[in-house]
Amino acid sequence: MDLKKEHVEAALARNWPALVGKLGKEKARPAEQLVVTNYERGRVEHFVSGRSDVDFLLDEYIWRVADNYAHLNAYVVAIQIQQSDAVWTPLYGKLQRFVYLYLRKQNFYPGDQTFELVKEYAAEAGLVLISAYFPYDTEFDAWAYRLVENVCRRQMRKARKKKAIPDELLVSLEGPLALQAHTGRAEARSRDLRHDLLNAIGQIASGVRQKVLILRYFEGFSPKEIAAELDKSVGAVHTLHCKAIEELASIWRERDFFARVKTADVTIETPLGGRTAK
Repeated sequence: MDLKKEHVEAALARNWPALVGKLGKEKARPAEQLVVTNYERGRVEHFVSGRSDVDFLLDEYIWRVADNYAHLNAYVVAIQIQQSDAVWTPLYGKLQRFVYLYLRKQNFYPGDQTFELVKEYAAEAGLVLISAYFPYDTEFDAWAYRLVENVCRRQMRKARKKKAIPDELLVSLEGPLALQAHTGRAEARSRDLRHDLLNAIGQIASGVRQKVLILRYFEGFSPKEIAAELDKSVGAVHTLHCKAIEELASIWRERDFFARVKTADVTIETPLGGRTAK
């Protein structure tokens, strides 16, 4: 449904006397503005999407925002404006727990290195949270956890970019071709391989297929995130990915890439199980 701003404004006008009666104008006015801002951000339309009882849902949404504003605004102000230690100390502990839960879901081993990442990512999440927009249409912890997830994804992508060849690329090109890094691979040689990979991807005929590989293996996007980025279904992304891998393997063969990587301390596995190793 295409929710018009006039529809939201009419719902606000309908609920305005009750809002003022319960919250007073001092709190009702900011709550009203939050609903308008959330509409402009697409949150209101998402809330009512797919439902026929729009008027009822708009009333529910307005009161959800208003009630959350009344109960949570002082807490949010203490976090984002006052930056009170009394509030931030327990909040930072909560952000660390959120980060740890997310990393464990990504199969990170619970060791010292992971605990260091927990502290690093939680600190970054705190910096983001200070200036982030809280919409007051959800619980604060649920919103903060989603923010932490986004921060973790972004930090993990940055970490992958710093590697000469992303580990995921080295272990995930299954089917026509698979590359596995040798434990003694030199950094300079790895940079050369990254350069070769990017050049080969650039020769893929379809720009969309090129983008799928770049997003997947060099930017760290999940298939679902690629689908959102390209405005396609996950199934379509899977098909594009498979075809891109096939074309990439063909390009490597044409450029005698196997001979190239033999000198770079890597092992090549072919579909027939043959192996060429330095």
